[in-house]
Amino acid sequence: MNQLDLLIQGFPGRAVCRGDLGWSTVSLLRGQGRVALVDVVAFGIRRELSQQLHAQGVKPEDVTDVILTHAHYDHAVNFILFPNATVWIGDEELTWAASQPPGLTPCRSCMCGNC
Repeated sequence: MNQLDLLIQGFPGRAVCRGDLGWSTVSLLRGQGRVALVDVVAFGIRRELSQQLHAQGVKPEDVTDVILTHAHYDHAVNFILFPNATVWIGDEELTWAASQPPGLTPCRSCMCGNC
């Protein structure tokens, strides 16, 4: 049996009430002996991600795969929480992310460094 659960509903752009940029949606996929997360949100959403996984009965070490749609911080930064997971990201996106100086270019779409 395959199962898809939406753990966190993301939203784009700035949040009026939070004063920060949006964050990504996180989906949990389970089936055929695999436990996969699609995107893993930003640091500030780490507690919510942990709570949602706990509610689904999933421990960080149970996650076998982290699928990153792209290298924006709000999609990728928490991959380190899943010690047994294989991290999947496209070659072109990984090459771009690895070429960026630390702390200067948080997103590929604008490359302004002010996002």
